Amino acid sequence: MSNLVVAEVGQNGSMNSSGPRAGGPTRRRSFTPAQKLELLTQYEDACTGKEGGAFLREQGLYSSQIA
Repeated sequence: MSNLVVAEVGQNGSMNSSGPRAGGPTRRRSFTPAQKLELLTQYEDACTGKEGGAFLREQGLYSSQIA
């Protein structure tokens, strides 16, 4: 099974795409030291209730970013 992606071609020959990366790559998130400390505190609190994995998923983080 294959997925066919159709892009609209304008009069000047450029293709318009409404795909997830239509605007180009996004910048990486950066955190201030205060934000990092807050995330770490929240993560540790979540881990005491065995909800560490859920916290990471909600925040869009990986465990390697916490270590």
